[in-house]
Amino acid sequence: MKRYVSDYAMNLKNKTAIVCPSYCGANIFLTAEHFKDDQEFTFWKTVSDEDYRLRESAERREKANTVLLDDHPQLFAAADSSEAMLLARYEAAETRAQLHQALAKLRELLTPSQFRRFWLCVVCGKSRCEVAKQEGVSPSAVVKSIHQARHRISGSGVF
Repeated sequence: MKRYVSDYAMNLKNKTAIVCPSYCGANIFLTAEHFKDDQEFTFWKTVSDEDYRLRESAERREKANTVLLDDHPQLFAAADSSEAMLLARYEAAETRAQLHQALAKLRELLTPSQFRRFWLCVVCGKSRCEVAKQEGVSPSAVVKSIHQARHRISGSGVF
């Protein structure tokens, strides 16, 4: 059985050469004879050792934080089928259409001021005082408007 040895390990182990992988997968060994002097070889040997070390470290980090989906089919079990996703989109579109119809009905039932004040208080969660300040009216005017809006809504039999 052939044991895999990383380029980093080979380069680090071989003090007399810089190990470089070639395009065909075989390793090329650059020795001191390939450089103009020993100082240049030593410099490039140090650079290649550090470069290999950094790459190896990055690969290990990536491998430690990567999950192969083929090895974990249970991750797909929770995924919706395409039919379920299509149905959900259809239901969402239907819900949006119903909301638009309800809003149109509210606009028919209420005056623009009632609708706006009702919307700001009930849907947006603003206080009656905040709405009054925003519209430049008294808080009692907002309370009265919302009371009338609720009365119209409940009397309509639609909601």
